[in-house]
Amino acid sequence: MGGADCGFAQGAFVRRVHPEIQWAKLNALAEGARLAARELWGEYASS
Repeated sequence: MGGADCGFAQGAFVRRVHPEIQWAKLNALAEGARLAARELWGEYASS
């Protein structure tokens, strides 16, 4: 099961995690979703 909780614990004026790390994690989550979709639905995952 995929979850959307990023785990960054950010606030409006508090930056606890560097933006490059945040984007890398979000990219990894998106890639994992693509891989799971391809595994479940094959060629239909990209349509």
